[in-house]
Amino acid sequence: MYHLWADEDLNEGIDILEYNISQHPNSDSSHNGLALLYQANGESEKALKHCNLSLKHSDSESSNYQNYKQRFDNIREKLSDTD
Repeated sequence: MYHLWADEDLNEGIDILEYNISQHPNSDSSHNGLALLYQANGESEKALKHCNLSLKHSDSESSNYQNYKQRFDNIREKLSDTD
């Protein structure tokens, strides 16, 4: 997935992760990856939604959770700046 981001084929990466989530809806890493791609694609509302889902499906004691939380807060802050 990350090579698609590097190659700037964000839509293909989004399609792949959407499919992965349809098969594994509780995958925190897939929701996080989708949040990254949506954010890079300028779709902040969708990015925020998937950040929230990555938080919901991860262990609050993990280092991943802290990364997801920071991303969620950053996106939410950027969205509130545009209101």
